[in-house]
Amino acid sequence: MKFLALSVLLVLGACSFAERSPDSLQIPPETLSKLKKLYPDQSEDFIVERFKNADSPLMKWRSFPPYYYELYDRLNRDLNSKKFTAMKGLCAGDAHLENFGFLYLPDNKSSVFSLNDLDDVSPCYLLSDTLRLLVGHRIVDSSVSVSEWHKAYIDGLKGAKRSLPEVLKKLEKKSIKNGTELSKKNKKLFESKKCDGEYANLSTKEKRTLDSYLSGLGYKYVFACMRTKESGGSAGLSRFVFQAIDGKQNLLTMELKPLANPAPLYNSQSPARISYLQSGIKSFWGFDYMKYYYPVILDGVGFLARPLWNGNEGVALEDLDTAGIKEVSLHQAFTLGKLHSLSRSNMSQLKAEELEKMSGLIESRWRAEMNE
Repeated sequence: MKFLALSVLLVLGACSFAERSPDSLQIPPETLSKLKKLYPDQSEDFIVERFKNADSPLMKWRSFPPYYYELYDRLNRDLNSKKFTAMKGLCAGDAHLENFGFLYLPDNKSSVFSLNDLDDVSPCYLLSDTLRLLVGHRIVDSSVSVSEWHKAYIDGLKGAKRSLPEVLKKLEKKSIKNGTELSKKNKKLFESKKCDGEYANLSTKEKRTLDSYLSGLGYKYVFACMRTKESGGSAGLSRFVFQAIDGKQNLLTMELKPLANPAPLYNSQSPARISYLQSGIKSFWGFDYMKYYYPVILDGVGFLARPLWNGNEGVALEDLDTAGIKEVSLHQAFTLGKLHSLSRSNMSQLKAEELEKMSGLIESRWRAEMNE
């Protein structure tokens, strides 16, 4: 009865292309209080600025993954339904529209479409991972059909085949064409050898940390910055961005990105996080990618080492029209289903009607609490 009572709160989301209201950039007091508890290492001013920088519904959805899981946990307690905690497995943790893309593999000069950000990978309730993606799609475009989305997801679970939509075929060609070239932004950074803006010079301690890591690989860095983003899900976390050479003058261009805090429900510390990330890379991307993407622990902190290649093309909302969003959302649902098929839980029992109700409840609550 609780589920039916709350289901009447469902509010269909307006498309994110709508004009933004100044009020939507103000944090409700209760929401701010929750964010301060979820981000104890960040000041209130920084959290407020992060919220203001998230000037679209998608950016708000992207920027605070732990808030979504905290909301999911609250809804679970309110409804007292076993559906929320029935199926466990290895989840991506932060599946959303712009966390998918093509990963380039130099060995055979090909690209594979997948979730391209596994910083939050951890064991979790598979339904929470599924709703993280679906609700994000519905927030971007309320016309995304839950029944069609559900069918695509189940097709992925069952190992069906699905052709890439045209919009993703274009992105795939771009990925293969660019190969291991640097993006314009990174190329400019390494040519100028100047750390400014969100790129800062390394401290003495950070230099020692990077030197120690690279010496183990037989490399020495020639230029490096610490990048601290001011918006998005990894805002406030500083990452190493550098170029290094070995004795044969082989050039290494990459970043060390700190592992984001996993969802509060499934919190774990290193080395368990490292093990989960290794499993995620191997299972979600394939063994061949472990040569280019791998976790490391530096000074007790977990990082993901990854190349700064332009060939790693990600889906961007700005490149999609309404039809493209629908095509991409269905293919991403299919892709997530393929990833979840690796877990033992039988998610194929999930019905479209249940998914519709649950996603609607989460979306309506989230919009109210985020001034959307």
